[in-house]
Order: sequence, then structure tokens, then C-alpha cells
Amino acid sequence: MLNSLRYAFSFLTILPLPFADTLKCSEDEIGRSTSAFALVGLLRGVFLYWIYLLFKPVFVPEVTALVLLTGHVLINGGFHLDGLSDSFDALASRKDSRDCLRIMKESTSGPAGVTALVIALLLKAALLTVAVRTEHPSCLVYFPMAGAWAMVVAMFYGKPARGEGLGYIFIRYTGRRQFLLATFTVVLIPLLVGSTFRSWGGLILCLLFTLALVVVFHRRFGGLTGDTLGAIAEINEIIFLMYYLL
Repeated sequence: MLNSLRYAFSFLTILPLPFADTLKCSEDEIGRSTSAFALVGLLRGVFLYWIYLLFKPVFVPEVTALVLLTGHVLINGGFHLDGLSDSFDALASRKDSRDCLRIMKESTSGPAGVTALVIALLLKAALLTVAVRTEHPSCLVYFPMAGAWAMVVAMFYGKPARGEGLGYIFIRYTGRRQFLLATFTVVLIPLLVGSTFRSWGGLILCLLFTLALVVVFHRRFGGLTGDTLGAIAEINEIIFLMYYLL
């Protein structure tokens, strides 16, 4: 479990990990590290909560929210935002699955991808401003966890569109155990921290949206890729925040 946590941390964040150069995992160990994705999402949320405590007493809510958004993006290098952009470029192309997969591999972003990226960032900035203004810091802890868990849900119920790549490895090796451990994490944490029913309601909504997105991506691309998993994480973070802040 410790190796799973270490690898999940190194994948979902760009923060330096002690003894990272000694971290050697087989393909199946890498794939099964998804059991710790929700826990790493929680750690990212705790990082945002520290930022909130530091900036909230000093700056207006809008500035604090932008700093929170910056920290949220930088902590994983904008990795999932890149997946969101690539996925929407492919969806907007209206081409067959093979061409869509090729589009997602391109290094440049098209109009649809850039538009999706801007909308996602604006929505998060607005929602984080509401969270700071209404003093709902607990959602800062939960929403990165919800996005990470949504990826595990998609990996468990989906199939890979390609027979190679990191997305393929995660989807191939994410089984019932990984799904249940990640789900146990997201169900337990609200019981310990608070806002239980609000958090669980958001998670149920994320589950429904994730399953719907899995169906859409399967129909358009023939399965899931690393890019679509990133898109699923980003979309569900927004969905969770919107529900939580109602």
C-alpha cells in the first residue's frame, strides 16, 4: 500500500517525493496504485486548505480564490487540464475514433480545447471565490479528492481505447479492490471531517456524471485514454464544487 501511495503521489502531483529515485514499480504495481488516488486527492485538498488559512485573513476573496486556483493547477502541473483540452479537441472534430485518438496525441491545442480550458478555469475561479466568500473551506479539501476518485470510477467501469500508455496500464489493473479502497476513502473522510451529506451528495452526482462520460468517450473514441481520464477529473471537480456550494 505504501508503494501505491508513493506512486500515486508522484503521478498526481509534481511535489518532490523523498527517495523518489529509489521508487521502482512493476507495471501491475503502477496500475494498482489507483487505490491511493483518492487519498492523494485529499492531500492536495489539505494543501489548498493551508493556502486558504494563509491568505484569507489578508486578502479579499477574489485574490484568495485566484491563489487557490493557481496552487491547484500548479500542484500537478496542469496535467489534467491538458487532458481536458485534448479531449474536447477530439470531441469537436467529429471524426472517427482512430482520427480522434490521433488528435489527442497532437502537441497543439485547437479552438475547442482552448475554449474548454478557459471555461473550466473561469468556473473554478468563480466557485472558489464563492467558497472563500461564504467561508466553506471544507470543500477545498473535498473537491480534489472527488476528481481523483472519479478517475478511479472511470477506470473500473471503462475500457482502454489504446493498448499502450499510462492510461491503458491504469485501466487494465484497476479492479474491484482498487475501486473499493478509493470509494472507502471518499466515504470515510467526510465522516471524520464534517459536511457528510453535502459531500456524499456531491460524490453521487460525480458518479452519475462519470458513468455518463464513460459512455460518451466509449462511443466516440472506442474507450478511455489518459487524456479522457484527466477530463473526467476536471469536470467532476467542477460538478462537485457546484453541488457543494448550492
